[in-house]
Amino acid sequence: MSAQSKRGVLLRIARILSVILLFALVLPASTGRPAQAEAPSQAAPLQAAAVSGNHLVTGLAVSHASPNILLAGQSLAVDFQYNTVEPGGVRIDIRPYTDGALTPNASPVSSPLYPPASDGKGSTSFTITSGAAVVDELRVQMWNSGRTVLLFEASLPVFYYFSDAISLAYNFVFDTPSPNVLLLNQELTFRFD
Repeated sequence: MSAQSKRGVLLRIARILSVILLFALVLPASTGRPAQAEAPSQAAPLQAAAVSGNHLVTGLAVSHASPNILLAGQSLAVDFQYNTVEPGGVRIDIRPYTDGALTPNASPVSSPLYPPASDGKGSTSFTITSGAAVVDELRVQMWNSGRTVLLFEASLPVFYYFSDAISLAYNFVFDTPSPNVLLLNQELTFRFD
């Protein structure tokens, strides 16, 4: 097989893998577990609601690209858009998870009450206060105002390594964002602190 044929095969494989990865990132993960709030504001029983187009969180923009290394205590901000017809408004949480559980030493910002909107915008942030932790999932949840009904849930796979090590390279910014497909011998450059 010639070098040009091998390159064509590799490019086709890379395109197929890119499509598979795109579908994995776009489709929300179904966890199959009952709805639970981390800190409900009322002692009412929790109920899960069917996910529909009436309640969505979309357009997540994270302040630090994934994968990345961050300092413990460094804030990771997330801007988002939302749609809801919930008359009493909603609370939207974006929390860091590790292996399916809330990441140890996580300090997320509590959600304000967002009004019903078809083009709403919001933001939140979190940090890992101390130690070393790998965040492998951002869990996005939309609750009714009393945090008794889960209206929307999705999971975004990520990789953030938080550390309070004395010597650490962190805040990586790549000239070509990840995930991506590069040619052999194509140079990848990045900045870091």
